[in-house]
Amino acid sequence: MSKCRNVNPTFNSPPVFDFKREIFVSENTPVGQMVTMVRTIDKEKDIITYGIDPAHWNDGSKYFRIDEKTGQIFVRESLAGQGGNFLNMYIKANDGHQTAKIEAVISVSKATDKGQIVHFPDIHLPPSQIFNTNNILMNKTETRPYHPPTPKDVPLETLRPQRKQRPPITKLNTFNNRVKNETKNQQSITVKPDVVDHRDDHYEQMPTEDKPHRHSSLLTDILWPIGPYILVSIFVPTLCLIFCIETTTSSFTGDFDVSLFKNSGRQFHETSADSGMGISRISNQWEFPRHHLRFMHILGQGCFGQVWKCEAFNGNQTAATQTQIVAVKTLKENAGEKEKRDLLDELQVMKILDPHPNVVTLIACCTERDPVYLIMEYVPYGKLQKYLADSREDIAYGSKQPHEKLESHDLISFAYQIAKGMEYLSSKGIIHRDLAARNILVGHNKICKIADFGLAKYNQEIYERKSEGRLPIRWMAIESLKDFIFTTKSDVWSFGILMWEIVTLGCTPYPGWTASEVIKKVSEGYRLEKPEHCKREMYNIMYYCWDRNPHHRPSFSELVCLLDNLFGSDDEYVELDRFPDHCYYNLLKPPGCNNGNSGEKL
Repeated sequence: MSKCRNVNPTFNSPPVFDFKREIFVSENTPVGQMVTMVRTIDKEKDIITYGIDPAHWNDGSKYFRIDEKTGQIFVRESLAGQGGNFLNMYIKANDGHQTAKIEAVISVSKATDKGQIVHFPDIHLPPSQIFNTNNILMNKTETRPYHPPTPKDVPLETLRPQRKQRPPITKLNTFNNRVKNETKNQQSITVKPDVVDHRDDHYEQMPTEDKPHRHSSLLTDILWPIGPYILVSIFVPTLCLIFCIETTTSSFTGDFDVSLFKNSGRQFHETSADSGMGISRISNQWEFPRHHLRFMHILGQGCFGQVWKCEAFNGNQTAATQTQIVAVKTLKENAGEKEKRDLLDELQVMKILDPHPNVVTLIACCTERDPVYLIMEYVPYGKLQKYLADSREDIAYGSKQPHEKLESHDLISFAYQIAKGMEYLSSKGIIHRDLAARNILVGHNKICKIADFGLAKYNQEIYERKSEGRLPIRWMAIESLKDFIFTTKSDVWSFGILMWEIVTLGCTPYPGWTASEVIKKVSEGYRLEKPEHCKREMYNIMYYCWDRNPHHRPSFSELVCLLDNLFGSDDEYVELDRFPDHCYYNLLKPPGCNNGNSGEKL
């Protein structure tokens, strides 16, 4: 953020650092050579005095000195023997009133044979490390270079992650036809009517002592009556096994194994259209035996609901049992009838969705009796909000390897994937109404999936809320705050707030403000400010989403194109090396919201 709302304007503001905190040097860098220069911004334009303090771990402050006036950092001691290590030190800046401090990470490379300094890119990593999951995410039919422009109209299928295709099971009639054809071909090859077989004549002409014994004839006479029964006892079970495998195999080849769950979501469209029978009529198409679920531990919970990590198995729990990890959403014992109806409404919304790489997929359900279970795919890395907040420490202290750290293009990719998922949901006539980082899940290869359809509405261009309940006020559009009107365009507003969450690594919008202050300020025209480390091109997309007139906001298809343009660029639109350690970025919960009595949903 450009300003701190929790700073009293009567006090002098501290200096703000404006340089890249990761410093690259070689172990044979000569003593006295300058390696970088610290820059700061001071609102009052005070004279800045610089200094260095030791770090708490892997301290490297003894190897460097800083010019207290210019901010230039020089090598003070030889770095010989430190090649391949990461060192840390604190850099401080004092404006005569307040002192700001930031931790810098020094990456020391090993010397080359010729003793030359290894020249690293300025913080940019090689394309193979910056976004090495690009092909996995996009699943292009041709290899995409690192950052070329991409076509605007990318087919939906190009975003599906690569999935292993299960070999098709030969159907019963195909199997019989194949046997008949092989038998027929064999007969056409071996049977020759115009050739006389003299083997019987030869047998009769053999000397008596050389003729074989006729025990085989006796064996044949015994086996002939019982032979058909033996064949039936072997052949019929084999055919039954093939038939069972065929009927329990789904045509959907997702990341999870739906062979445990006997029906895929597509059967809903074939059996439930205009049935007028509600959930109970169509539940059999999705039902999974609840005694085949083994509850492991809670993934998350709210006032009335909870999500469990479960193991689903296809029969008795034996060594040969086929199992799969799933997420199961259910209600707590204190839930009332309204919460039960809401859960069934959420189930009905999820049933109309086809599998999409950026939307959590419903696998099955248990609705024949209480408690109701929604069985969904398990997404291992949890909520995007926590995933982003946890990455702050990695960025500040360099605790992860470079290819594991979040990069600018990762953040753009998150926004792009969510826009793709919302583009699909809006095409299905679904209004999500609760689009926020807490309702986005992160899977393998940094793939984002939209989740939690508890507030979603289906097949309604405009929805007017009339019931009571906690609301996501900080993510709601101005027309939703004033008139309780929700449309796809109000989801677009929420998407702009979600982009701001991504850029600020999980910060709560309008930090330091109460819910009533948010409603008042937004109605008066206030919008979230541009973060200091976010470039104008990225912020403009957010700002377009917050237009007072819903008709002037972009569609999700347009947002996909805008983000695709940023994703295909070489520029860093989110400069994570400039992510500030000060202000309210570390304030994840606004005051008064921790006790849950604020009336808003966070």
